[in-house]
Amino acid sequence: MRDTRTVSDLEFRVLGPVEAVREGDTLPLGGRQQQALLALLLLEPSRAVTVDRLVEELWHGHPPEGASTTLRAYVSRLRRALGEPTSITSSASGYALEVLPERVDAIQFERLTRAGQEALARGATRGAAVRLRSALALWRGRPFAGLPDEGALRLEAERIADLVRPGSGPAGPLTTARRPWEKGPSAPSPSLSRVGRGGPEPARRSRRSRRPGSRRRDRGRGQWRR
Repeated sequence: MRDTRTVSDLEFRVLGPVEAVREGDTLPLGGRQQQALLALLLLEPSRAVTVDRLVEELWHGHPPEGASTTLRAYVSRLRRALGEPTSITSSASGYALEVLPERVDAIQFERLTRAGQEALARGATRGAAVRLRSALALWRGRPFAGLPDEGALRLEAERIADLVRPGSGPAGPLTTARRPWEKGPSAPSPSLSRVGRGGPEPARRSRRSRRPGSRRRDRGRGQWRR
């Protein structure tokens, strides 16, 4: 019987070790080069990545003789690992992995973060906390963990990590000094805990303790720091 599964059945995870998951089962992807190939294709979802670029990134400027043939073998093995028919397509432009954006954890993370920030800006603090906690829950470790920390994967890992550094990027308020993979699951960031209780707690407390007639204002003290 022909396998009718498609790439839409798969979830792809890069916020930690690179994984492909189907119906809760993690698929065996093979060695590090095949994992790196999948990661590189996920950097450009549904867009062709040229053979030259893939060769450059996989061997970091020192390709072996017959690198293009070896790359074709990696693609073939990766197709089998993901299941048939898989949407790793080949063309004159190179190779492309046809994947729905919502099936990639890094893209989910950025979307949830953006939605959380927008909710926070509207004053919907509880909704913001739900979205931002969901975003942080996607992290399983350092991006692309276990792959060489070089080239395009290193740049992308740094870009994603920058989104959760205080004061840099749209998700700056998500954490304090630590990265998502450096804090335990029972240690949410102080800012998330504050928002999860329903709003700018310091400002509410200061209003309760303010003496009648005082003109002091505490606007914005309960907002996440950027």
